[in-house]
Amino acid sequence: MNWYTNLRMPLLLAAIMVVGVTGPTFAQNAPPVDLCGSPAGAVAQNQPPNYNGYPYDYPSDAGGADNKPAEPPQPVNPVRKVCEGGKVEILLGNSRHYGYRIGDHVRITILVRADESVVMDFSSLKQKKISFTGSDFELVEEPTVRSQPAGDGKVLYRIDLTVQSWVPMSVAPPEESRPGGHLIFNLDLRYATEMAPDGKTPVWKVLTTPDFVVSGSNTVDHGTGLLEGDLDAKAPRDPWPTMPLLIAGFFLVLFFPGLMVVKYLNRIIPRKKVPPHVAAWRAFDKVMSSTRDGGFKVEHYAGIEGALRTYLQAVTGKPIEAATILEIRDFLDDHAQLAEIDTVISLCERAIYLGETISDEENWQIIKGFEALVPRPWDSK
Repeated sequence: MNWYTNLRMPLLLAAIMVVGVTGPTFAQNAPPVDLCGSPAGAVAQNQPPNYNGYPYDYPSDAGGADNKPAEPPQPVNPVRKVCEGGKVEILLGNSRHYGYRIGDHVRITILVRADESVVMDFSSLKQKKISFTGSDFELVEEPTVRSQPAGDGKVLYRIDLTVQSWVPMSVAPPEESRPGGHLIFNLDLRYATEMAPDGKTPVWKVLTTPDFVVSGSNTVDHGTGLLEGDLDAKAPRDPWPTMPLLIAGFFLVLFFPGLMVVKYLNRIIPRKKVPPHVAAWRAFDKVMSSTRDGGFKVEHYAGIEGALRTYLQAVTGKPIEAATILEIRDFLDDHAQLAEIDTVISLCERAIYLGETISDEENWQIIKGFEALVPRPWDSK
């Protein structure tokens, strides 16, 4: 027996090095230290005491404390947890973990990256059960679970939840309370890393997500570390449509006044070479402006006829300015608008050479005929 006693400790140390775990793992009935859920009952009672600083350096029989109280969870977003020796990795978070009120909907996304050998059970979600021991939250919508290969022999599970709570956020103990109060969210699921001796039944364990703090504070609450940043005054960020709308607004405000200025300058500053239709319309506009005082007179008809003759001679190349009405008919016998040309010139010559009074209806025919024969420039009145 002496040889067995002498070899027992070296063999035990060698076994520990091969397995790659520490001594406390082999405590009676103790599970692996990196379980994905908190140990409970007798399992938890058999864990070694957690001594860490005074008074936790000494057991209670030496005037100290056996277990150091757990630190209150910190408001971190997202929270991460790795367990089962790296076989399971959990990531939990959302777009905003602060500023909630009682009854608000909280959308939470949970990512579980596990080995292909790990069996996950989501039946508790179908039963709308968040925690096996009770939760301050309840499901609002049907949860969605999706999975896809993640490479390296891993499977990625994505769980999307919408929860709400009717528990006041001020229930936290004073030493753990924060401005606005807070609640802790955890999700419990079942998982298995091995099978029973029959090779068919999974040995289920409890997977508990890390503590996720849902805060009632109106400001960003993210841990306890001091975050030093740029404290200089910053201009608020404008929405992306602001600049396009400003440019469009300035353009619309300045477009019509600018158009009026250009039209005015084109009228008072003569061009070196004025197009025939522009010259004709300038003369026509000048005549029409003078008719507002005393109506149409002989000089008005002469001005309209002269403007039309000059335009026709410029665009057709025929000597229209000094031609009679009969000669104009001969020159423009193939013109598509010969009837309108004949009407305007004939009415004007009746007033100029015969001294006839032109009726308002005939004056209207002269105006409409001129507008049909001579294209109006964009900058005319």
